[in-house]
Amino acid sequence: MKNLRNPFTTLYVTERMDESKFPSLFSTTMVPLVTPLFEQGNVVVKGTQGSGKSMLLALLKTSVRVAYAKSENHDYPVEDSELNQFIAAGINLATNQALRTVDRWKKGAEDNSLLSHSFVDYVNSWILKDLLESLDLLTRSPELLWNPCELGGTKKDLDKAVASFDSFKIVSAYLEGEPTLQSVLSSLTKRIDTYLGFFNGRPKELPKEIYDSQTLTLGQPIADAVALLQDNGAISKNTRVLISIDQFEQLLELEESLPDRPYKFIRETIDLAMHRREPAISFRIGTRPYAWDDSSGESLRDFHRINLDEMLQKTEHGNRMIFSTLANDVFERRLKLFGYDFLCQSNDAISDVLGSYSLPTERVAKIGRKIDWPKQIKTPKSLTEEQGKEVRRIAETDPLDAKLAVAWFLQEQKEIKGSSFGGEVSELPWNLDEKKWWKKERNWIAMLQLAADSRQRIVLHGKKDIIDLSGANILVFTSICQFIWNCWIKDLVAKNKEPASETPIGWTLQNDGINQASREWRNKVRDEGLLGTDLAAFIDQMANWLRKGMLDDEKMSYPGGNGISLADQDLRNYPKAEAMLDEGSGRGFLIQRKHTPKTASRGESTKWYPHPILAPYYRLTITQTKEPRYLKSLQLNEWLKKAGIVASNQQQQLPGMSGQSESGEND
Repeated sequence: MKNLRNPFTTLYVTERMDESKFPSLFSTTMVPLVTPLFEQGNVVVKGTQGSGKSMLLALLKTSVRVAYAKSENHDYPVEDSELNQFIAAGINLATNQALRTVDRWKKGAEDNSLLSHSFVDYVNSWILKDLLESLDLLTRSPELLWNPCELGGTKKDLDKAVASFDSFKIVSAYLEGEPTLQSVLSSLTKRIDTYLGFFNGRPKELPKEIYDSQTLTLGQPIADAVALLQDNGAISKNTRVLISIDQFEQLLELEESLPDRPYKFIRETIDLAMHRREPAISFRIGTRPYAWDDSSGESLRDFHRINLDEMLQKTEHGNRMIFSTLANDVFERRLKLFGYDFLCQSNDAISDVLGSYSLPTERVAKIGRKIDWPKQIKTPKSLTEEQGKEVRRIAETDPLDAKLAVAWFLQEQKEIKGSSFGGEVSELPWNLDEKKWWKKERNWIAMLQLAADSRQRIVLHGKKDIIDLSGANILVFTSICQFIWNCWIKDLVAKNKEPASETPIGWTLQNDGINQASREWRNKVRDEGLLGTDLAAFIDQMANWLRKGMLDDEKMSYPGGNGISLADQDLRNYPKAEAMLDEGSGRGFLIQRKHTPKTASRGESTKWYPHPILAPYYRLTITQTKEPRYLKSLQLNEWLKKAGIVASNQQQQLPGMSGQSESGEND
């Protein structure tokens, strides 16, 4: 059999894949929603890990635009000629080594101003070099983009402008001979390399030629260079120059690693650059939410905000199909690029390969085919003998309905209390049309309890489950697909079969892959820098508390008990707990939304759920239905105490599950 490749092995396309493949892999689904990226003015692109920030920013890169221009099958996804009139340059703070700036300062050996100036000058040097390399690439093949987009003048105009670059200290320090495009690029490269050596301890002191020529304001030398290029006709006056700075959140981790440094000491250099609103250039900042929430700049005035998480999350009145459309497009593009075209039989590639959805009764059957459900299902002692017999009778043909019968009896439905249902399963009260929502809202908690009764897990597979588990995050989606594909390839190799003979992928392989992906994402919580260990312990406490509550809820009064709701005013009294929820949400491991409580007297409230991808690991349900668990913020301090995040002697006597009484029952 031929070698089988996993289309999802490379999750981060922008960092590890050949840019020539970008047009084939990039999904254009989000482009119509983010047109400010291509317009004049500063833009902050916010989103949790894997929301697609870097992919969108990569769309601005000159090398990527050239790849589109050379592609015969894919057009650049921005058709408007005015929007296409831009040149971009930028830096990825992680991959382009700007984060190494602080290596010399972690022991507190240098002063604050030198740290700040070194970071600013390194970033300015890198961006100016990238801008000139972009101009070189564009003018070497002017027929691709330069002329069609009317970006500027001739190669001669560019050479004339660059001849004046010796007036810039950032260039002249290492300039050899007359300033030409290549000599200026060589000078900037040497400046960058010298910085990297200095950050690594060699030389021990910053060379005088750099120290005396450091640029102190982020973006200023780039703006000056652009003005000079425009004055000489090298760049058109109508051409926008867009400066991208990606992985801004990495600076927060670095600031936290520095001893005795003012908070936001490095990040404020970029914040101030945005606040100046330099007319010659526009910034594009890619960041996770937690790193930008305290920006001193003014949204709408200093910058336009694009929140990818909000765009992709389902809303009550719309926006329900955006992520599903995006995921299907990404899935199909990956398969076609890696030679699996034959698996895509329709315009719904995910369903073609993974199936769509299992009915609850089918899902229960997959929990365990040899389970003796009449004996396995737990019946509370509060049920009458007759009710217990009725539950076991129903379990013989439909264990899901039997578990629902337990909840129905416990909720003391008067019309059937103490009596037998009799008749067919279809005649059971919750199977009648007027009670269909009562059943639909409780199917998942019933399946959870059935799985727990038999010491098993809920079986997950098919398009709907995978989309729901992804939580509107494309990185989570592709990682799930990666694990499923690995399971499939191993199975094919073991059976010595070709892919065409084993599609769609079986539910057992999908379920295995999903559980592996969930475990991997739980481990990723611990990798979140200095905070990771505490955050993982906190989410563990939260998830275990939720699971216990759902399993103990035999009445199924709280089918939405896989999340919590807190009054905002109450939460403010517990800053450590509030910080944990904010960090978990900002880093994408918790889903946070505003919540309208049942009673207005509770005041403004917020609800949180563990990200759906964590549900298989913690054995929780993935749907978010009805009301979450209402509780006091004091309960969160109990979790902090058990997790060892705060000292136990700081705690008060805490309520248990009785804290639910605020909400009333969801009967």
